[in-house]
Amino acid sequence: MEREIIMELLQAVIMIATLLITRYAIPYLVSRIGSERLQQAAMLAQQAVLYAEQVYSPDYASGQERKDVVVELLGKLLREHGINVSEYELDMLIEAAVKTMNAAKEAKQPETETIEED
Repeated sequence: MEREIIMELLQAVIMIATLLITRYAIPYLVSRIGSERLQQAAMLAQQAVLYAEQVYSPDYASGQERKDVVVELLGKLLREHGINVSEYELDMLIEAAVKTMNAAKEAKQPETETIEED
């Protein structure tokens, strides 16, 4: 029962975070770097986050170490594509990609409820 409540709260937090990113971060970035470049930057951010997730296992690298790798890689990719963003905008792109990845993981995980017999 407690696990169900925790899972429901976790889903609510993910939904709220996604809503906030969609409501505030995306429009800000569109106004700042343009819609087409934002789509390209978001795609590059997702690739960088997935790269770090695959190459740097949580067992061997902390979250901050993986984020540092993503910041370096994404910064390089964005420069190569001629997309200039601030550190704050870079962080927003990374956080949005991580939230998207985590939401996708949550959606794919089957619920493991056990049926209790009386």
